Amino acid sequence: MAWIRAWIAEATQPASGVVRVPGVLVSIRGRSSLDIAAGFANMDAKTPMSERSTLALCSLVKPVLALAILRMLTIRGIGLDARVRSLCGGWWFRPDQSRGFDADAITFRDLLAHRSGLHVHAYGVLDRGVPMPSASELMDGAMGEHTIARLEASPGSRSRYSAAGYTLLQLILEASTGVEMGPWIRCHLLEPLGIQRLGFAPLPSLRRDLCAHYVPRTDGSGMRRCRIVRYASRAGTGLWGSPVELADLISACMRRDLGPAGAGLIDPSLIDQVLIDHRVDGSEEKIRWGLGVVLDDHAGIRGFSHGGWKQGWCTLLRSIPDAGITIVASGNSSAFHPWARRIAFQASSALVGRGALATAVAPGP
Repeated sequence: MAWIRAWIAEATQPASGVVRVPGVLVSIRGRSSLDIAAGFANMDAKTPMSERSTLALCSLVKPVLALAILRMLTIRGIGLDARVRSLCGGWWFRPDQSRGFDADAITFRDLLAHRSGLHVHAYGVLDRGVPMPSASELMDGAMGEHTIARLEASPGSRSRYSAAGYTLLQLILEASTGVEMGPWIRCHLLEPLGIQRLGFAPLPSLRRDLCAHYVPRTDGSGMRRCRIVRYASRAGTGLWGSPVELADLISACMRRDLGPAGAGLIDPSLIDQVLIDHRVDGSEEKIRWGLGVVLDDHAGIRGFSHGGWKQGWCTLLRSIPDAGITIVASGNSSAFHPWARRIAFQASSALVGRGALATAVAPGP
């Protein structure tokens, strides 16, 4: 693993006296586990990055919520192709939102694979003191006219990244179980796997070890610290917590070298669907969506990835389930992105002995 450590050192050591990435935390799961922390969780206070450090993992909520939905479907005996309207409580699309398309045709598969016809890329941040909007309020435009959930295509007819689709999944989970998304996922997915340090807000238990985060100054003179913000959508950008435990979660649910996938919590046949290309037949779309992840198979190896980055935060997940390998590379600076790609993709490929992969990752807002 000397080459991984060399890349981490390259990212965290100053260049020409200027810090590029204050701190890095890389978690690797395979035949054994390895966590590497380097640099500073808080550059101003000189607090070192550690295995307990927590970050905003942002859009990596989507693979986590996808697993939670598969868990819910397993518990209730519902199929991926079930239509969702009956599980939405009292909310549904108004005529001005469905816009002549058949909203009633939306299925769990459509929402999980970003092919529901909905498109709101992201919901932004909340001003201080503003309450967190509910999923239904977000769907109805709580963050502005441009965030109203409207169908732009027939369900199942095309793929397009959609925070709105995952917000609708949050609404469905909460309406059908009577429990808020965060507590339900903790009870039914995270805690059974011993995951304690992932959540859907910077909770007090996470804040104690929460990193400061930074962006490069525009004049090249160093780093500027960002203020902590609240993202409006829990299901779109709302994951906070430990990159170490994110690696544990994905590895536990997806790896197949130790037995059936799903960690005993999710039907293995549903886990199989995560790794299926859900693009519509004949589609020219370049991004190959599985369920909640981007597929990046190469040379017969099935793999997937997903990013989570906002101002000052950068995390990249890569997993090769058939080889039992998962890597999560995190940094508390937007500048970490090129090193995150190198670590996640080249390292995971090398670990299965197939060389470096040239792949594209979907944006993770």
